[in-house]
Amino acid sequence: GDDDLAGDDLEVAVSLQNQANALRDQGDLRGARAALRRAAAIWESHLGSDDPEMEALTQSALGIVLWQLEDLPAARAAYERALAIWEERHGPNHPEMAGTLMNLGVVLRQLGDLPAARASLERAVTIQETSLGPDHLNVSGSLFNLGHLLRDLGDLPAARAAFERAAGSAPCASSVRMSSGLPTQAAQWSSVPSGEPPMTPRKF
Repeated sequence: GDDDLAGDDLEVAVSLQNQANALRDQGDLRGARAALRRAAAIWESHLGSDDPEMEALTQSALGIVLWQLEDLPAARAAYERALAIWEERHGPNHPEMAGTLMNLGVVLRQLGDLPAARASLERAVTIQETSLGPDHLNVSGSLFNLGHLLRDLGDLPAARAAFERAAGSAPCASSVRMSSGLPTQAAQWSSVPSGEPPMTPRKF
């Protein structure tokens, strides 16, 4: 019946997400993209109304892969879809949104939309500081990205303040290093929603 179909779809979608994890780890980004797109379509068509957060997690993971493939417009669309789902479900400040907001800010910066990138990164920092505390390493990664963006915008005093906050917020500040031209994406990658905040930002 319909319940059996939904259960089968659930297993297929989770299997596709796990397959995407493995393919991404092996460097097969196009294969990971295809698997995640199929999983997202399943969540949206059969399960979205029951568990929209699974589609949001899938879209966010898809955004990371698309960014790695340098398909920035598609990455932006995936991140914005994930954020819309979370915001409708939880409001504008849910902790799950912070990593995706940071990733969206990185994409917007690379697309040249610096004001929108600033808004996204500042929102990510605010959510992370509220949910994780100002001294968390994730806050440091977002502040570094914000600092680079503020420098691009020519707001050097604000950029310096962001970098100083970033260095002060990291538990081991000396271990946090980023090149001046390469922003990071938060590694938010899961087959099932864990309720945990995004992992430590890292370079891909």
